[in-house]
Amino acid sequence: MSNLEVSVQQSVYIYARHEPVVFEGLKAAVEEFFAHPNPTAALRQAGAFARQKRMKLVK
Repeated sequence: MSNLEVSVQQSVYIYARHEPVVFEGLKAAVEEFFAHPNPTAALRQAGAFARQKRMKLVK
């Protein structure tokens, strides 16, 4: 476990259990998100609040 220090009200924890490259990618994404002047706008631009079709279970 690694504690990523960013300028937020609480700590952000990223668990690197499998691949170091995954950890580094997540770390970079979190840092980029919190460095954005308007994080909510960044999420909206990335489609985080877009409605998605419900997945159907195929048997």
